[in-house]
Amino acid sequence: MTAFNPEGKVSRSASSGMGMPTYRAAIDGLRAIAVLGVVLFHMNPAWLPGGFVGVDVFFVISGYLISLIVFHESDSGRFSFAHFYARRARRLFPALILVLLAVIGFGWFALFTDEYKLLARHVTSAVTFVANLRLMQEAGYFDVASHLKPLLHLWSLAIEEQFYLVWPVLLVAAARFKFARVWLLGLFFLLSAGVSIYLYFISAPAHFFNPISRFWELLAGAALAYCRLYRPSLISFNVRQSNWIGGIGVGLIGAAYALLSGGSLYPSVLALLPVLGTMLVITAQGGITERLLSLRPLVWVGLISYPLYLWHWPIFSYLQIVESGKPSLYLLLLGAALAVVLSWLTYAVVEKRVRYSHSRWVIVGLVLCLLGLFTAGKYIQANDGLADRQRLQYLQVSAQQMIREPRFDAQCAAFMGQVTPPVYCRMQPGSHLLAIIGDSHAHVVYAGLAELRAREGLGTILLANSGCPPFSGSTFGRNAKERDTCAESIERILAKVERSGDIREVLIASRGPQYIDGTGFGDVEKNYNYPPLLDAQGHDVPPDQVFKQGVSTTIDRLQRSGKHVVYMLQVPELGVSPRDCQGRPLHFNHQTSCQVSRQIYQERMAKYRTLMDSVAKEREIALFDPLEYMCDADVCYMSRDGVLLYADDNHLSVAGSRRLAPALARFFTIKRMAEPAPAAQKGNVSHD
Repeated sequence: MTAFNPEGKVSRSASSGMGMPTYRAAIDGLRAIAVLGVVLFHMNPAWLPGGFVGVDVFFVISGYLISLIVFHESDSGRFSFAHFYARRARRLFPALILVLLAVIGFGWFALFTDEYKLLARHVTSAVTFVANLRLMQEAGYFDVASHLKPLLHLWSLAIEEQFYLVWPVLLVAAARFKFARVWLLGLFFLLSAGVSIYLYFISAPAHFFNPISRFWELLAGAALAYCRLYRPSLISFNVRQSNWIGGIGVGLIGAAYALLSGGSLYPSVLALLPVLGTMLVITAQGGITERLLSLRPLVWVGLISYPLYLWHWPIFSYLQIVESGKPSLYLLLLGAALAVVLSWLTYAVVEKRVRYSHSRWVIVGLVLCLLGLFTAGKYIQANDGLADRQRLQYLQVSAQQMIREPRFDAQCAAFMGQVTPPVYCRMQPGSHLLAIIGDSHAHVVYAGLAELRAREGLGTILLANSGCPPFSGSTFGRNAKERDTCAESIERILAKVERSGDIREVLIASRGPQYIDGTGFGDVEKNYNYPPLLDAQGHDVPPDQVFKQGVSTTIDRLQRSGKHVVYMLQVPELGVSPRDCQGRPLHFNHQTSCQVSRQIYQERMAKYRTLMDSVAKEREIALFDPLEYMCDADVCYMSRDGVLLYADDNHLSVAGSRRLAPALARFFTIKRMAEPAPAAQKGNVSHD
């Protein structure tokens, strides 16, 4: 996901002092190339897989133009922090305020309660320019899909403003203490690049939004500005040389657009493609690249590029929201046209008037508007997304059914003692303690089974991790830190269960195919980008073998410690959100199918189920198959008798957990309460 904050023109005439460079139409043309890449990527990633790197192009342009201004005004003795930030406010705030007002207003009609509450949280982050820091906290395995965040694109606007809170101060301080700016630039660049490389290896999701790991891209533009003003001979070329340099620059940007994708670990050394490409294009003055980028259509798009970016993503996001992730091409094209119209109106009617106004009351008014938006965001959060909206009354029952149970409680923490508890740690005290271990699918099974067992005075404990199945010798994650954390937590869980004399029985519950082939299911998981299960020691072992060996080793360890072990096969994946099945508050044409073919489920699970059948026979354990409780002969359902069985596209709701609990219970201590196995299940379930 991307965003940007292009700075305005530098000057339309030569300045005194250091000879401030004049306005270059090609810079606006380059902005057009960047924003068009981003828009096309957001319309359909398949059209331009690497279009998201347009943000990197904007970072370099912004660092170049802003640094030209700061360098020049500092040298001429005219730099003022008040003037600098007032100019930034007049440039950025008008369009931002309009977009935030529109997004909040439309959200009133289109969003569910939790979505509106999340939007309000993003509004408060946007007006304080910390959206990237908020997203760093949200990035993770169960994070909300990106299209459900209409303000996700404001992360880079926040990064640029954070940079410009630091960079001018450092430059002024360097001048005061007679520290050479070229050394400051180099040290700051190396620090940022070093942090970027370090975070790339340990924390990919947060790395994308981290300001320090992105500053080097703006500093690349600042270095270019330094050379332009103080070392022009380093970047001065004749026309022929400029033709070659500009062509290479465009080629690098084009290569990034074509070769990268949303699944790429980014930023990394791959970010050098758009960064170096942009630097070369800016450097290539007077050549054919300059003339092509100065064509009027491109310049016009470049002039509206800032409002175009602000408008286009919320429009696309809301189209996906109201159409349950499946907007038609026709609607997307209409959305793009609307974004262009709104951007031109914002630029012509609002931006130009406010930007060139020197009244201090303009700044006061803009700040008051942002404060009002901040207050509105806090109010919506405090009132739980305005759940009493009349248009949401029909959802009250189903909304309660979709609420996931808490992850953690004090009883489980006390049971773990000095051992760090896993992500999911719940406990219902009682005799004949049953441990439910696994990933998030173990978490959702816990509610119904613990409730049922508690009626008989029997205990249940949940020890599980998010996206990290408890398979000894395996691990899961997108980077080294995630994989190390997963492997360590697996060992802590298994060691605790092995040593505990109170735990007599163990239920293992986890997803299957995504660990074996690294794929998600359906539209909800179309952007799933985790690799399959890996050998914890780094050996090159096929994922299906890692899975089989891992679950087998776990079962062996538990059986050696005297535990009765049962494995629960994965419930059907629906590929859609249950809330879409209830009818969204606002929609156009799309009708969501809230079921999946039983044949599709069985094809998706075939390799996984065959593998687990083999493990069950070899280890003589029971398999619990939820298929007959969630499906009929033809389809698997999101709900039964008006009750939602799922909290999302693949996790059981509390009601779904309760539906399976009696059948699961017959594998453990409460056998008299269990319902008989369905006839169709015979042969699919092994019994001790």
